Amino acid sequence: MPSEEDQIVSVLAELNKEGIPHIVIGGVPAILYGVERPTYDIDIAVSEDLKVLARTIGVLKRLGYKSIHRCPFPHEFIMPVDFITAQFVVDKGCVEFRNEDLELFPVDILAVGEDSFQDMLKDSVEIPYKDTIMLCPRIQKLIEMKEALGRPED
Repeated sequence: MPSEEDQIVSVLAELNKEGIPHIVIGGVPAILYGVERPTYDIDIAVSEDLKVLARTIGVLKRLGYKSIHRCPFPHEFIMPVDFITAQFVVDKGCVEFRNEDLELFPVDILAVGEDSFQDMLKDSVEIPYKDTIMLCPRIQKLIEMKEALGRPED
């Protein structure tokens, strides 16, 4: 089984190769900025544009992600990824993609309004990560995002 780092690289490299605009937020960039904390997934913000989301879902399917959580059912329910549409992701705001069989590192896709996403892009920085590039918020913006979520300890 590939390491969590290898899985992150695979996801980012495919999104980059497909030209899908995205920004890595949450724990992964916090760790890259030097915060010592565990993280259990990778949070990726994309525009709520339905075509972009459909392409993003396609990338995750190709990489072996088979199911999602955060359905309208109890959290324990796992929905097959083949039932997921771009509109579903927009409606939920955030969907967690998984593959329990392969124990893949979960990927959270957050659908962000186009204006907000463009603002995030303008205030982001490219960080070389293994064999790819990770686009992340600048450290101050990441701190603001964590504080807005009630997570100033990060």
